[in-house]
Amino acid sequence: MRNTLDLITKETFDELLAWLDPNRDLAGRKYEEIRRSLVKVFAWRKCSDAEGMADCVINRVACKVRELRRSYEGDPVKYFHGVAKNILKEYQKGVELEVSLSTFQLADNRASLRGVMDVERADACLKLCLEQLGPKRRQEIITYYGHEKSEKIRRRRELAERLGINQNALRVRMYRLRAVLEKCMKRCMESRKASRFNQEILS
Repeated sequence: MRNTLDLITKETFDELLAWLDPNRDLAGRKYEEIRRSLVKVFAWRKCSDAEGMADCVINRVACKVRELRRSYEGDPVKYFHGVAKNILKEYQKGVELEVSLSTFQLADNRASLRGVMDVERADACLKLCLEQLGPKRRQEIITYYGHEKSEKIRRRRELAERLGINQNALRVRMYRLRAVLEKCMKRCMESRKASRFNQEILS
Protein backbone atom coordinates (compact mmCIF):
# COMPACT_ATOMS: atom_id res chain seq x y z
CA MET A 1 0.00 0.00 0.00
CA ARG A 2 1.26 3.46 -0.84
CA ASN A 3 1.78 5.19 2.41
CA THR A 4 0.39 8.74 2.61
CA LEU A 5 0.80 9.53 6.23
CA ASP A 6 0.85 13.30 6.71
CA LEU A 7 1.65 15.49 9.64
CA ILE A 8 -1.45 16.38 11.65
CA THR A 9 -1.28 19.56 13.65
CA LYS A 10 -3.34 20.11 16.78
CA GLU A 11 -5.40 22.68 14.85
CA THR A 12 -6.20 20.16 12.12
CA PHE A 13 -7.15 17.52 14.67
CA ASP A 14 -9.40 20.02 16.45
CA GLU A 15 -11.08 20.82 13.13
CA LEU A 16 -11.64 17.13 12.53
CA LEU A 17 -13.35 16.79 15.89
CA ALA A 18 -15.44 19.92 15.26
CA TRP A 19 -16.61 18.41 11.96
CA LEU A 20 -17.70 15.23 13.75
CA ASP A 21 -19.73 17.11 16.37
CA PRO A 22 -19.86 20.65 17.85
CA ASN A 23 -19.79 19.07 21.31
CA ARG A 24 -16.16 18.23 22.07
CA ASP A 25 -16.97 15.22 24.27
CA LEU A 26 -19.38 13.74 21.74
CA ALA A 27 -16.88 14.38 18.96
CA GLY A 28 -14.19 12.52 20.88
CA ARG A 29 -16.47 9.52 21.35
CA LYS A 30 -17.44 9.56 17.68
CA TYR A 31 -13.79 9.70 16.71
CA GLU A 32 -13.01 6.63 18.82
CA GLU A 33 -16.02 4.76 17.41
CA ILE A 34 -14.99 5.57 13.85
CA ARG A 35 -11.42 4.44 14.45
CA ARG A 36 -12.56 1.18 16.06
CA SER A 37 -14.91 0.48 13.16
CA LEU A 38 -12.10 1.13 10.64
CA VAL A 39 -9.73 -1.20 12.50
CA LYS A 40 -12.43 -3.89 12.44
CA VAL A 41 -12.94 -3.44 8.68
CA PHE A 42 -9.25 -3.82 7.92
CA ALA A 43 -8.82 -6.70 10.38
CA TRP A 44 -11.79 -8.52 8.84
CA ARG A 45 -10.14 -8.14 5.43
CA LYS A 46 -7.01 -9.72 6.98
CA CYS A 47 -4.81 -6.66 6.43
CA SER A 48 -1.39 -6.99 8.03
CA ASP A 49 -1.56 -3.60 9.83
CA ALA A 50 -5.22 -2.86 10.53
CA GLU A 51 -4.45 -0.09 13.04
CA GLY A 52 -1.92 1.58 10.77
CA MET A 53 -4.37 1.54 7.85
CA ALA A 54 -7.13 2.98 10.04
CA ASP A 55 -4.75 5.79 11.03
CA CYS A 56 -3.97 6.35 7.36
CA VAL A 57 -7.70 6.82 6.65
CA ILE A 58 -7.96 9.35 9.47
CA ASN A 59 -4.91 11.21 8.17
CA ARG A 60 -6.33 11.50 4.67
CA VAL A 61 -9.66 12.75 5.94
CA ALA A 62 -7.96 15.20 8.32
CA CYS A 63 -6.00 16.70 5.43
CA LYS A 64 -9.29 17.54 3.68
CA VAL A 65 -11.33 18.48 6.73
CA ARG A 66 -11.53 22.22 5.98
CA GLU A 67 -12.94 21.54 2.54
CA LEU A 68 -15.26 18.87 3.95
CA ARG A 69 -16.67 21.22 6.56
CA ARG A 70 -17.61 23.64 3.80
CA SER A 71 -18.91 21.31 1.09
CA TYR A 72 -19.62 17.78 2.35
CA GLU A 73 -23.22 16.92 3.17
CA GLY A 74 -24.03 13.70 4.94
CA ASP A 75 -22.77 11.43 7.68
CA PRO A 76 -18.99 11.83 8.22
CA VAL A 77 -18.79 8.10 9.01
CA LYS A 78 -19.73 7.29 5.41
CA TYR A 79 -16.92 9.50 4.14
CA PHE A 80 -14.37 7.75 6.36
CA HIS A 81 -15.49 4.36 5.09
CA GLY A 82 -15.37 5.60 1.49
CA VAL A 83 -11.72 6.52 2.00
CA ALA A 84 -11.16 3.12 3.64
CA LYS A 85 -12.45 1.40 0.48
CA ASN A 86 -9.89 3.26 -1.61
CA ILE A 87 -7.08 2.29 0.77
CA LEU A 88 -8.21 -1.34 0.65
CA LYS A 89 -7.92 -1.23 -3.15
CA GLU A 90 -4.38 0.14 -2.85
CA TYR A 91 -3.55 -2.53 -0.28
CA GLN A 92 -4.88 -5.31 -2.52
CA LYS A 93 -2.81 -4.06 -5.43
CA GLY A 94 0.24 -4.14 -3.19
CA VAL A 95 -0.52 -7.70 -2.08
CA GLU A 96 -0.98 -8.83 -5.68
CA LEU A 97 2.34 -7.24 -6.61
CA GLU A 98 4.11 -8.96 -3.71
CA VAL A 99 2.64 -12.32 -4.72
CA SER A 100 3.65 -11.88 -8.35
CA LEU A 101 7.18 -10.94 -7.34
CA SER A 102 7.51 -13.83 -4.90
CA THR A 103 6.40 -16.40 -7.52
CA PHE A 104 8.53 -14.94 -10.32
CA GLN A 105 11.69 -16.99 -10.81
CA LEU A 106 14.69 -14.81 -11.59
CA ALA A 107 17.11 -16.53 -13.93
CA ASP A 108 19.65 -13.75 -13.62
CA ASN A 109 21.69 -14.25 -10.42
CA ARG A 110 22.73 -10.61 -10.51
CA ALA A 111 19.09 -9.52 -10.36
CA SER A 112 18.54 -11.80 -7.36
CA LEU A 113 21.56 -10.29 -5.67
CA ARG A 114 20.09 -6.84 -6.18
CA GLY A 115 16.95 -7.96 -4.34
CA VAL A 116 19.06 -8.99 -1.37
CA MET A 117 20.96 -5.72 -1.58
CA ASP A 118 17.67 -3.79 -1.51
CA VAL A 119 16.67 -5.50 1.75
CA GLU A 120 20.09 -4.83 3.25
CA ARG A 121 19.94 -1.20 2.13
CA ALA A 122 16.48 -0.75 3.67
CA ASP A 123 17.69 -2.29 6.94
CA ALA A 124 20.72 0.01 7.01
CA CYS A 125 18.56 3.06 6.28
CA LEU A 126 16.09 2.15 9.03
CA LYS A 127 18.87 1.86 11.59
CA LEU A 128 20.37 5.16 10.44
CA CYS A 129 17.05 7.02 10.56
CA LEU A 130 16.17 5.61 13.99
CA GLU A 131 19.52 6.85 15.24
CA GLN A 132 18.78 10.32 13.85
CA LEU A 133 15.51 10.48 15.81
CA GLY A 134 17.50 10.62 19.03
CA PRO A 135 17.26 8.21 21.99
CA LYS A 136 14.00 9.56 23.47
CA ARG A 137 11.94 9.66 20.28
CA ARG A 138 13.52 6.42 19.04
CA GLN A 139 12.40 4.60 22.18
CA GLU A 140 8.91 6.09 21.90
CA ILE A 141 8.33 4.88 18.35
CA ILE A 142 9.79 1.43 19.07
CA THR A 143 7.53 1.11 22.11
CA TYR A 144 4.46 2.26 20.17
CA TYR A 145 4.86 0.07 17.08
CA GLY A 146 6.59 -2.90 18.66
CA HIS A 147 5.15 -6.00 20.32
CA GLU A 148 1.88 -7.81 19.65
CA LYS A 149 -1.77 -7.70 20.74
CA SER A 150 -2.30 -7.29 24.50
CA GLU A 151 1.36 -6.45 25.12
CA LYS A 152 1.20 -3.68 22.51
CA ILE A 153 -1.94 -2.23 24.12
CA ARG A 154 -0.37 -2.31 27.57
CA ARG A 155 2.85 -0.64 26.43
CA ARG A 156 0.99 2.09 24.55
CA ARG A 157 -1.07 2.83 27.64
CA GLU A 158 2.07 3.00 29.77
CA LEU A 159 3.76 5.25 27.20
CA ALA A 160 0.81 7.69 27.24
CA GLU A 161 0.88 7.77 31.04
CA ARG A 162 4.63 8.35 31.09
CA LEU A 163 4.30 11.25 28.65
CA GLY A 164 1.30 12.65 30.54
CA ILE A 165 -1.03 12.63 27.49
CA ASN A 166 -4.15 10.74 26.42
CA GLN A 167 -4.37 8.07 23.71
CA ASN A 168 -5.54 10.53 21.01
CA ALA A 169 -2.61 12.85 21.66
CA LEU A 170 -0.27 9.87 21.66
CA ARG A 171 -1.51 8.76 18.24
CA VAL A 172 -0.98 12.25 16.83
CA ARG A 173 2.53 12.31 18.32
CA MET A 174 3.32 8.94 16.70
CA TYR A 175 1.92 10.10 13.33
CA ARG A 176 4.47 12.88 13.38
CA LEU A 177 7.38 10.64 14.39
CA ARG A 178 6.45 8.04 11.81
CA ALA A 179 6.20 10.67 9.08
CA VAL A 180 9.66 12.01 9.97
CA LEU A 181 11.06 8.46 9.95
CA GLU A 182 9.50 7.63 6.59
CA LYS A 183 10.80 10.81 4.94
CA CYS A 184 14.28 10.00 6.23
CA MET A 185 13.96 6.42 4.90
CA LYS A 186 12.90 7.65 1.48
CA ARG A 187 15.82 10.07 1.22
CA CYS A 188 18.26 7.43 2.43
CA MET A 189 17.01 4.74 0.02
CA GLU A 190 17.11 7.12 -2.95
CA SER A 191 20.60 8.27 -2.03
CA ARG A 192 21.94 4.72 -1.67
CA LYS A 193 20.22 3.61 -4.87
CA ALA A 194 21.86 6.47 -6.78
CA SER A 195 25.21 5.59 -5.23
CA ARG A 196 24.87 1.94 -6.31
CA PHE A 197 23.86 3.05 -9.83
CA ASN A 198 26.99 5.20 -10.12
CA GLN A 199 29.17 2.33 -8.92
CA GLU A 200 27.71 0.02 -11.58
CA ILE A 201 28.41 2.57 -14.30
CA LEU A 202 32.02 2.96 -13.20
CA SER A 203 32.62 -0.79 -12.80
